[in-house]
Amino acid sequence: REGQVRREPEDSAVWYRSTPNTESHTHSLHPRFASAVLATREVSNRSPIHPEKVSSVIMGTTYRHVEVNMEDSGNSCGSSVVSDFSGPSDHTDFDGDGVQVSDLEGDAESHILQCGIEDDSDDDDLGAMKNLTINDYVISTTTTTQQDVKNLESQQRLAVLSFEQVCRLNDVMDEVVYIHGRGNFPTLEIRLRDLVNVVREKLEADTSSGGAGMRVRDIRLNGGAASHVLATETQPYNDLDLIFGVELSTMRNFDRVKSAVLSSLYEMLPDGVSRKRISTCSLKEAYVSKMVKVNSNTGGDRWSLISLGNSRGRGVELKFVDCMRRQFEFSVDSFQIILDSLLLFYKCSELPISENFYPTVVGESVYGDFQEALYHLQKKLISTRHPEEIRGGGLLKYCNLLVKNYKPARPDFIKGLQ
Repeated sequence: REGQVRREPEDSAVWYRSTPNTESHTHSLHPRFASAVLATREVSNRSPIHPEKVSSVIMGTTYRHVEVNMEDSGNSCGSSVVSDFSGPSDHTDFDGDGVQVSDLEGDAESHILQCGIEDDSDDDDLGAMKNLTINDYVISTTTTTQQDVKNLESQQRLAVLSFEQVCRLNDVMDEVVYIHGRGNFPTLEIRLRDLVNVVREKLEADTSSGGAGMRVRDIRLNGGAASHVLATETQPYNDLDLIFGVELSTMRNFDRVKSAVLSSLYEMLPDGVSRKRISTCSLKEAYVSKMVKVNSNTGGDRWSLISLGNSRGRGVELKFVDCMRRQFEFSVDSFQIILDSLLLFYKCSELPISENFYPTVVGESVYGDFQEALYHLQKKLISTRHPEEIRGGGLLKYCNLLVKNYKPARPDFIKGLQ
């Protein structure tokens, strides 16, 4: 009836009002498509709403078979608000002239924002249009969903350090490292932050000036020192593990990395030491305790490890990584702290770190979930993923955690690994 307001029961999906003097057609809609019903012109029996402002509103959570009067308007029915097909619709409250509608995100729903109802359309035509619209919606949102999952996984791996954690990181970087030499070679004393800067400068320096001529992607603190920075309680650590992201596509690059580290040791020799008779080979014998080179083009591993110092003091491990399939054994040792922003802060700022002035430092858990790994660290729980990828040292690391009063996060799963 022209001009008469029809209202479904309170739990119904749609309110609408037909426009006087308008030739209308009545269609029976499927409940799944009722969430996208386009109600034109007016949505309240109290005061009219401009068709340019709102042409359709979806409300309620229960959908039924309803009959909807749609005015013939060609292919353009104005803008529309469509709820998600996969879940309940957003509630819409009416109070006088105010209308609350849900927002549409992105252009993925652009297929639904236009309705093309012919004057002589029947139920079959409307059903075909409904199926096409829903299929387009599913196809268009599939790619978006996959991208969202990747972004979510990336966000779960990262976290910004708090002020207390940045302070502990600053203490670690200011720590004086003692690299003991064999024989009559002197002990090298240098702050960790200075050691990192010297090695990076040698890596990035031009080959003509004795450098490696390589680009350093980032520098990270790894292992027990990173866990010490992130943990709420004091976590003892034995070594300082540093990761330099570099390209190791050729064997020549491996040699350049080795030369850069030995040149750094040469520069760190204390004043008063005669350097005329000191060669890179003698520096290697005196200060390098371990060297590892892995170059597996098929396995996806290209990295090099140079360990400085010996058992008399806290060792420094310099790891140069192009790619590495497995960078952790258990969740509690999966943390990596990106140091670039802190090193830039040291270079540019003359003010010390304070609660109101400190750099933004990002941490990453290669375990996959930063908060879960941090929970395991705080509660002293043992957990891992894809244990078949652990190559060497996994059992010893597990026994070491048990000695430190760590407990399995999933005892039934750990029994199978044992």
